[in-house]
Amino acid sequence: MNTTRRQLLTSLGSSALIAATAGCLGSGNSSPPTPAADISPVNSLPQPTRGGEDASITVDIFSDFACPHCKDFHETVEPTLVNDYVDDGIITLRHFDFPIPVDQEQSWPAAMAARAVQDADSMNAFWTFRSNLFKNRSDLSTDLYIGLAEGTSVAEKAIRAGAEKAKYQPVVQKDKTTGQDRGVEGTPTAFVDGEKTVPSGDQSYTDVIVSAIESKR
Repeated sequence: MNTTRRQLLTSLGSSALIAATAGCLGSGNSSPPTPAADISPVNSLPQPTRGGEDASITVDIFSDFACPHCKDFHETVEPTLVNDYVDDGIITLRHFDFPIPVDQEQSWPAAMAARAVQDADSMNAFWTFRSNLFKNRSDLSTDLYIGLAEGTSVAEKAIRAGAEKAKYQPVVQKDKTTGQDRGVEGTPTAFVDGEKTVPSGDQSYTDVIVSAIESKR
């Protein structure tokens, strides 16, 4: 790791500290919403990815949009991953939904609204929508999702079908089941090439993930 990157990690150490005990935890056994009878559920969508297909390392992030620690991860850890590794073609970043749910009312709808954007518009639109969901974590609602989709090709009807009628419940459930099978117990949880990253002591999540990436280069 070069000096610049070490300096960056040092400067981020205090702000990006997400200790192993810090996270949104849950049994993960809450019943998912049931798709409405008047819609056709979507059973599969491509995994949301960011980065080139030729990247040799994959980083998977399991998140709940209502989780405050996921918001912190998005704002303090992901910028380093994107700027130092995604933009340089070193890693592919993949998003996985894992509604614990932190918010019984909105964790599932927020995830399904994001998938509605992915399905109706594009992968880039999904990542922008995802970022805005984290920024507005405290105000999750159907009205917010509709407002955030303005300027895209996603119609209000599509957002409502996702958020209110659970059209993308099978897609989100598939992600959650993947997380459960891989031992995810809370959010955020990150894997580097399939290996779970767990901060300990005074380590930041940035330090742990960067170290895991560097060890595989």
